Amino acid sequence: PSGVTVTRTTQTLYQTAAIRKLTIQGSGFTSDTDLTFDPPLVKGTDYTQRCVNANKIVLTLKKGTTHSNPRRWRWEGGPLLVTSIDVGGKEGAIKVGSGGQGI
Repeated sequence: PSGVTVTRTTQTLYQTAAIRKLTIQGSGFTSDTDLTFDPPLVKGTDYTQRCVNANKIVLTLKKGTTHSNPRRWRWEGGPLLVTSIDVGGKEGAIKVGSGGQGI
């Protein structure tokens, strides 16, 4: 009913210093889109977000405070999940995945 989708990927990315950008694909994205992650990440603190078009958002990991304390998409191994998305519509945040477990 919302017209918003997030496309699941089967691609595996291993966390290295080289992986600073992630692309989220789907549909219905706007410049007001807010994503919720598991484990939690904070837009503006942990990453910046650019809405390329209604089908693509690019996230860029911010640099850490020191060389010995780099920012990471996750602190330990495992998936980074999008658990909800809010495009600024009247529906508010929409849970993603089966029962809001994320994708």
